[in-house]
Amino acid sequence: MYINSQACIKNILDFSDFICIQEHWLFKFEQENIGDLFSKTSWTCKSVDENNPIPPTQRPRGYGGVAILWKQSMDHLVEQIEDGSERIICIKLKVKPKPILLICAYMPCNGSKQAKHPFQRMFRSTS
Repeated sequence: MYINSQACIKNILDFSDFICIQEHWLFKFEQENIGDLFSKTSWTCKSVDENNPIPPTQRPRGYGGVAILWKQSMDHLVEQIEDGSERIICIKLKVKPKPILLICAYMPCNGSKQAKHPFQRMFRSTS
């Protein structure tokens, strides 16, 4: 994510308060890199190895992962939600009249008609 897309994301941050990223390719031990790359930006992130972290010495080629970035000036509105899986990340925006739930999801598909079944099971298990 950050090597190829850093300039583009910085450009988008100039006119957007929130950015959802799918397939950032960072592993859990690399997540702190997001904070180093984007100044005046807060973030939350999940990686493919969220539940079973890969040590840096066993790092394969990156894949998957989701993140939400927002301007630090919006911190007072953001509540991080610890729900979902390594493919889903959420934040709640504390705005009136009703809060807004911002969901960033990465749902890869192999093109088969049965591709939706693993995700249906995932949503049932988090409810």
